[in-house]
Amino acid sequence: MFKTYQTKIKNKAIVLKNKESIPLYQFLEETARTFGTIERRLFVDMYVRKMPENELKVSYCAKHQITARQFNSIKKQLKGRISSKNELKNLYIEETKIKIQNTSDIIKKKVKKKDKAHISLLKMKGNEKTFLKKVRSYRKLRNALHQKKRKLYALTHKLEKLESDLEQKVVRICFGSKDWFHKQFNLKENNLTFQEWKKEWQARRAAQFTFVGSKDETYGNQSCTYDLNNDLRIRVYTKDEPVYGNYVVIPNVMFPYGQEQIDKAKIATIGYTKGKGNKAKYYKATTWKFIRKSDTW
Repeated sequence: MFKTYQTKIKNKAIVLKNKESIPLYQFLEETARTFGTIERRLFVDMYVRKMPENELKVSYCAKHQITARQFNSIKKQLKGRISSKNELKNLYIEETKIKIQNTSDIIKKKVKKKDKAHISLLKMKGNEKTFLKKVRSYRKLRNALHQKKRKLYALTHKLEKLESDLEQKVVRICFGSKDWFHKQFNLKENNLTFQEWKKEWQARRAAQFTFVGSKDETYGNQSCTYDLNNDLRIRVYTKDEPVYGNYVVIPNVMFPYGQEQIDKAKIATIGYTKGKGNKAKYYKATTWKFIRKSDTW
């Protein structure tokens, strides 16, 4: 059974290798940018070029100077996004089918009503008091029917595209949100300059990162370790080690709810390895997800 707890991280100062200090949030933002860049490239290689995952793991660890666990964390977050998109796609397919059926039913009713109104007009001589009123009503009905047919065509085309993507396993995803991406084409209407749009776009594409844990790792996660002193130690990407060192420690991280359960997860249990049956320590696997909301992590 999975349980989730959250807390806000204070923007404390951290000391760099050169003894200078910077705000913690700067490190988190730089980590998110690195994470996001690798995730987007991995998406292209896995879901567009269809490259084998095993080959990608070796090449990505070497090229981007990341650990195998960091690669697995990036891959798992990406797969989570894809899984969510596929679930939404199935939902969109069902919703579109319902809309098509409802629109088709409305069209049938309007066709009958239009045909009836047409026959009524043909029976009239044209000098009746209600003739012009019925003509306007008929034209309005005919226009409404035309719009409904256009809507039905658009829905049918949408359904065909969704079902085709699902069958061919085509994944369409916009990192940073599709709505914000399209705002660059209507800057005046959205009261934005291109520089403002770009800054927010880059921020949205670097707003989260994840470290996946395992029960055979110390405190359940070797990339992000929450120790008995409540200090959170983050493994730095290899390329950033000359600046930050091997680890960045966030001291005294406390959770307003669930602290007792998290503390229990830090305590190891003694088990035995599958191979030789040697004694080994096992922890509760803990996954850490960092998310920026507004200006807070």
